[in-house]
Amino acid sequence: MKKWSGYHRLSLIETKMPVLRQIISDTLSAKYFSSQEIHACVAVLNKFIE
Repeated sequence: MKKWSGYHRLSLIETKMPVLRQIISDTLSAKYFSSQEIHACVAVLNKFIE
């Protein structure tokens, strides 16, 4: 039932969110939200590449 409903995938995402927030929290210094959003995406991708 868990695989059918996607619950397991959702649980993994919810577990990773605090980690991702910690990674990007110190790096968001842009003034505008759109710039912060791009900067956050790049920071997360860089962590996955490492």
